[in-house]
Amino acid sequence: MRTFRIALIAFIISIAPLLAQGTKPAAPAPPPAPELFDFVDDFHRYGEPDYTTTLAVTAIRRDCFLNVMGGKPSGRTATMESLPPKTAEVDGIAWLPRLIVKARLKLRGEMPADLMYGCGGDRPFLRQMKMDLPGFLKLVWERGDDDRRIVEAVKKAARG
Repeated sequence: MRTFRIALIAFIISIAPLLAQGTKPAAPAPPPAPELFDFVDDFHRYGEPDYTTTLAVTAIRRDCFLNVMGGKPSGRTATMESLPPKTAEVDGIAWLPRLIVKARLKLRGEMPADLMYGCGGDRPFLRQMKMDLPGFLKLVWERGDDDRRIVEAVKKAARG
């Protein structure tokens, strides 16, 4: 566990200049510590997500921040009430509508403090769909606002 924490801290320090490189955020970006704490805490309690997954999710978010958002935070934070309920379904697949919204919020840096992309509900759901956290996040980024394409890609992955 100590090695994981040290590696995670080193990673955060290593990406800080990349996040600030050539950018002047309109508003200060919130520190990544609470979310990374959730990843470390879940790893300590449940053995996942591992360092590689945490790194990949963080790198995808960073790439979106720099390449799509131009290094400027949106200045918005979603509310828990704005999320679809955990029981919401699309094509008979519960959890997917909520996870799509969570992934979009993650990409834009708009997650409420009480929400975690990659929580204990997301990970088993994605395993069942034969996907992983970074892969799903990248899929949502690539498909943009096209929910139907995301749903179809998830169904295809689940079929194997």
